[in-house]
Amino acid sequence: MIKRSTLPTFWLPLMLALGMAAFIGLAASVVGGPVTAFLFVPLLALVFVFRDYRFGVVCLAFLLPWSSSPLIPQARGLNVVNYLLIATVLSFGFRFLKVKFDFIVGPSSFFKYFILPLTVGWVVAMPHIGIAAGYFTGTEGAIGFQPLEFTKNWYIIPMGYVAFALLLANAVKESKKPERFVILFLVAGVVPAIVVLILIQIYGASLTDLQGQRNFMRPIGMHANEMAALLAFVVGPVIFVISTWKSIFSKMLNFLLVIVILAAQLLTFSRGGLVATLVILTIYIFQRRHILLLLGGLIFMVLALLFAPPAFQDRWLTGVTEDAVQQSMGNLNDPLTAGRVAVWERLLPEVKKSPVWGRGVASTAWSDLVRSGVYKATHPHNMYLALLLDLGIVGSVLVAYWYRLLIRKQLQLQQDPELSPVMRQFFAGSLAALAGVLVMNVTNGNYLPRPEYTFHWFSIGLVFAFWSVTRDQTLVKASSPRRVPRPWQLGR
Repeated sequence: MIKRSTLPTFWLPLMLALGMAAFIGLAASVVGGPVTAFLFVPLLALVFVFRDYRFGVVCLAFLLPWSSSPLIPQARGLNVVNYLLIATVLSFGFRFLKVKFDFIVGPSSFFKYFILPLTVGWVVAMPHIGIAAGYFTGTEGAIGFQPLEFTKNWYIIPMGYVAFALLLANAVKESKKPERFVILFLVAGVVPAIVVLILIQIYGASLTDLQGQRNFMRPIGMHANEMAALLAFVVGPVIFVISTWKSIFSKMLNFLLVIVILAAQLLTFSRGGLVATLVILTIYIFQRRHILLLLGGLIFMVLALLFAPPAFQDRWLTGVTEDAVQQSMGNLNDPLTAGRVAVWERLLPEVKKSPVWGRGVASTAWSDLVRSGVYKATHPHNMYLALLLDLGIVGSVLVAYWYRLLIRKQLQLQQDPELSPVMRQFFAGSLAALAGVLVMNVTNGNYLPRPEYTFHWFSIGLVFAFWSVTRDQTLVKASSPRRVPRPWQLGR
């Protein structure tokens, strides 16, 4: 039963007004009037956020992919995304004080098998960050290994994506039509694709020039591989839900989104992104089990690879020779893997230094390879090796077990007859996207929540919303005389 709080309703607008006044005064004294005026515009949105936290959730869906991008003002301590997230959390808290309700805190397994290992990894890393700061002396990277900066970048900011997922889960729970959040996902997901296309148009460069410049997305604060991962998490749901809309107009609009997102994905010239997209498309085709669709899809993909413009073929086939694997061994400049195999060879012995619980998040930064000056990065370009190095065998097993539970839950959701076709296909698409990115992360990726994983955490938020209400498939089988369809039969 909902219980009304005795908290006077006038306290909320009063506290909001005082907080905004204090913020504006502090900002004016620190960064000056013009910047304060620019920052005050987003502050106006806080009025709507404090009225309904779900407005903040919608804004975060659009802004989180750009939380580290120069497209959003990055004034120190005044990041728009940070105070929007804080305001949304506070608004949610005020709502709970005013109207008591059962809110979603996430499954206990998520905190035991994912949050706990990450927290331990942050604690284990703290004694080592001083060593890393010495290795990066004289560079901008040294600042990131100060205790406060390290904690913010490697623990607090990643937890912001977790908070977003939990806020989204509660917003979905309160919604009478959760399908609206699928629409929000599609609209927010196409924005990065549009930004990529606009950026390329501004450059006015040829395809050959773009494929040869791996940092051409630096103006928007992302590497091409990061943008490819961001788009990969969108590709899956966008493709899978296209058949669930009832009107022709909705189907055509969804199809247009697919074209825009796939075009942007190709124009990142990320080989990992291409692999992830091919995995998603393959899963989609096989789940439909229509022989014509299967053959047509495979023929289309083969022809697309054979007759793609030379710039794409040059990028996709870079370093592909008969002895490419042998050349990559020990070679930090091999064209096939861009030195990744050689880096893995030299970092793998680091696992022996702390095989059980690892050497803490970002442990590559205080490895012997970085100390030697040969390698200047905080990640090994392999998510699975990063897990072993940072969290050890125990942490890696726990995180892997969490993803096993997540995958199992998504399989249940995409078969749940109580959910609408849109929601079932969304979960099928998000699972296909996760599979594609997990393959991509053999040569890229990070296990920590980051901007390029925004839409992954969006999907997790939707999973959390239905986590406790989804019936186990054994119960479904026991209660229904009809056979429960297999995951790959959903498209039939």
